[in-house]
Amino acid sequence: WNMAGDSIWNRVWKITRAEIEYHKNHYWQSSYSVPEAIINWPAHGDTSLGEALFIAPFFDKDGNGVYNPHHGDYPIIKGDQSVFMVFNDANLHAESGGLPLGLEFHVTAYAYDCQSDTAFNNTIFLHYEIYNHSGNNYHNTYFSLFTDFDIGYAYDDFIGCDPQRNSFFGYNGFSTDGNGTPEAYGLHPPAQTVTFLSDSMVTFLAFRNFGSGGFGGPFLASEYYNYMRAWFNDTLHLTYGGNGIQGDSAVSFMFPDDPWDSTGWSNYNNPLFPPYDIRGVGSIGPFSLDADSSFTVDIAYTYARDMNGDNIGSVALLKNRIDHIQWFYNHDSTACGGSFSGFVHEKSIKRSLKVYPVPARDYIRVERSFNSNTADYKIYGISGEKVKEGVLTGKTTRIYISDLHPGLYFIVSRSKEGVARKKFIVN
Repeated sequence: WNMAGDSIWNRVWKITRAEIEYHKNHYWQSSYSVPEAIINWPAHGDTSLGEALFIAPFFDKDGNGVYNPHHGDYPIIKGDQSVFMVFNDANLHAESGGLPLGLEFHVTAYAYDCQSDTAFNNTIFLHYEIYNHSGNNYHNTYFSLFTDFDIGYAYDDFIGCDPQRNSFFGYNGFSTDGNGTPEAYGLHPPAQTVTFLSDSMVTFLAFRNFGSGGFGGPFLASEYYNYMRAWFNDTLHLTYGGNGIQGDSAVSFMFPDDPWDSTGWSNYNNPLFPPYDIRGVGSIGPFSLDADSSFTVDIAYTYARDMNGDNIGSVALLKNRIDHIQWFYNHDSTACGGSFSGFVHEKSIKRSLKVYPVPARDYIRVERSFNSNTADYKIYGISGEKVKEGVLTGKTTRIYISDLHPGLYFIVSRSKEGVARKKFIVN
């Protein structure tokens, strides 16, 4: 699915929880003006262009499977303010020269208005849903995040990781950031982390800006893949100690120890890696990503500044905030109420229905993968009108459709496990 150049998708959808709550209570009033982001919420794709029927999550108030905010439907978001976007890698990878993988990314960036909690009020969250639309089965797959922290002034930074907290972080190389430049923090420089909330970080590799001596970043697609696995190149794996290339034992994490640990391996006590413009990449994996499968990742970007301490004090404060955020994530709650899972009124059960034959004429068979003994179903036309309803019983149910006109339909099945949807064609 190539959306490159499609003006419909060349944007982000920004929306607040307050807007949704107001919409829920006023959508039927003639004087109410629905916000643009709710009106144009990308709930559906254009199936005639090969796009998925269901894209951005929404609450289906009238249960007809079609997003219509004038009927009380509304976006399902995370946090108190949320930004939703969709992109893919259908074109050649300009940075690495690698071939397209056929992946599609549904990304939600969100934050909480939680001024009473300094950890939540200084964290931005990202939720990735990644779909393999390529038709290929991928193995030994890694998902990685590259970060150039640039703590104020960019050329006096350190970097490190905390494998136990599934995090890597940037901090200042000195107790004072910069030399009075406009972007510099000066005294009490902060620290910033990238934390994998939902997965275990398996590698972390640090490197210096290109042309700065030592190992810079990757150039070719194969080198990018090597960095994701803690290899500098095909023959040189990360090793413990020093600049990571002169040790005796291969390791997965660079600078894994606390900067206040004088006996550990950190950027802080490493003369071979002085403060500079330093970058890093942390990874999760490896895993298989088969055709038509997907996976999700949740990430937190947390900021901490110890106004009573120095650059190292900010790292200590940062780690406390990581623990705080992770605890709430694990318990699906936040410090100011609500949950990480957002406005989820009904769980979506993906890839749980099979409908055949395709196309159909006299009947369809509906095969279920979820466990409920019985589940209601409704069949809707493309304009949202309900044309049939009934009950799915057993593993496979035959539904006669000879009275339906040719066209596109979709079936929506609800059970105690959640809601499942599937489209089909009648000819």
